[in-house]
Amino acid sequence: MAMDPLVELIRSLRREELRHFKIYARRDDAKFMWLFDRLRRSDDEDAAAKKLYPQAKDKNAYYRLKNRLAETVEKSQADLHSGDSKRTRAVRSVLLARVYLDKGLYEIARRFLFRAEKDALAQEDFELLDLIYGHLIQTAQFLADVHPQTYLEKRRDNARKLNVLRETEDWLATVNFTLKITQNIAPGMAQIPAPPPAVFEEADGLRLKLKFFDARVKWLLHLRDFPGLEDYVLHTFQSFENQKLFDESTQADKLRMLTYLVNAMYKNEKIEEATPYVERLGKEIEAYERKYYNQYSFFYYNSLVFAYSRTQPLKAIEVLRFLKNSDVLKQNEFYTNFVYTNLAYLLFEQKKYAEAAKELTHLYLTDVYKSAGEAFRFKVAVTECIIRFEMGEPETVERRIEQIKREYGTILQNNERENRFLDVLHRLCAGLKPKTRRLAQEFLDNFSAAAGDEIIPYETWLENHLRQKTPKAAK
Repeated sequence: MAMDPLVELIRSLRREELRHFKIYARRDDAKFMWLFDRLRRSDDEDAAAKKLYPQAKDKNAYYRLKNRLAETVEKSQADLHSGDSKRTRAVRSVLLARVYLDKGLYEIARRFLFRAEKDALAQEDFELLDLIYGHLIQTAQFLADVHPQTYLEKRRDNARKLNVLRETEDWLATVNFTLKITQNIAPGMAQIPAPPPAVFEEADGLRLKLKFFDARVKWLLHLRDFPGLEDYVLHTFQSFENQKLFDESTQADKLRMLTYLVNAMYKNEKIEEATPYVERLGKEIEAYERKYYNQYSFFYYNSLVFAYSRTQPLKAIEVLRFLKNSDVLKQNEFYTNFVYTNLAYLLFEQKKYAEAAKELTHLYLTDVYKSAGEAFRFKVAVTECIIRFEMGEPETVERRIEQIKREYGTILQNNERENRFLDVLHRLCAGLKPKTRRLAQEFLDNFSAAAGDEIIPYETWLENHLRQKTPKAAK
């Protein structure tokens, strides 16, 4: 269940934000501050309402207090951060300029707009610059010493950059949604159009550089070009370091680059080469008072899982179990599917089949799984069949395969590989007979080159099973 927005906001406050809130809200009554402290520790609203208003017949008074608390926390945050970045200063200057424009004090308004333009340019805030140039053009109508052509040209140049940025952001939004619902599985089932041409050019400003980086990375991921991805991310990361473009404002971008780099290296079987970057990632999530820890700590633990899964699988299982029950996953619920499926796979590899099946059962109950794409849910269903086959439950597997064929007919309609594997698995439930062995070998001969993104690789499992003298399902 999703966390209450106010509780989530309160628990996200850092030390200086907590201190500022208590100073900002010092005139409020004891109930108000008691509720604030209570929500930091517990989200049991029924208990809180009874404690505050024991005689009340409903929770209306409680909700009024809670709404006032939410409004005060939000105002406190806005007050604290209103001047801590060039963007917020620029927004404030635009608001003041609008006040003086309405009063007819155009010279004062222009001074605020000049200040806003300077800050917005520093942040490459093209959206805000569009608004600023619009106000400057309006101001120029009332000031003799300002020609509107100057700002008309600036607005046209800014509009060109803004259009490129928007095209790239629109493309990224589509790609991110597609990858989210498919869990990166079976990209051919959800074709992604090529990114805007400008993405492949060299960008002038930092903001466009970062947007183009995101777009090119997503495109290389879609193409499954992991050598190209590793080269591109490493080159970009080193270029940013050499140009000293990394600071607190770009710390999240640094963490994102390190994450992509580590994952690309793992895909390219460069486990040892990735180790220094994993260590760097672990250190960087602690920087700036752990400002981005909640956003990126999952990727660090994910990197550890990849590193351990080859040589120390029990350690990888330990990390995944920690993640499953930690606040790290609560802050990154999107990755729930990753944690449970990898835990099931590693337990399967350790021949702990009942435990592996249990992890999938828990996964089925999560909201993230229920909202996942059909291709991902199909892969999980087939994985469960393999696990239950190894548990010696052929009747369960047969029923489940029939259910899969009904439920995922669209996927199976144009996928001979998946159809063939399910047919082989279904036949294996009756024992490893000569004809079944022949069909299994035909599958390995004809479809190994087209290996997909299975949770348990079909070919590896099938080859191991064919080597078994006494298949468990045939007993």
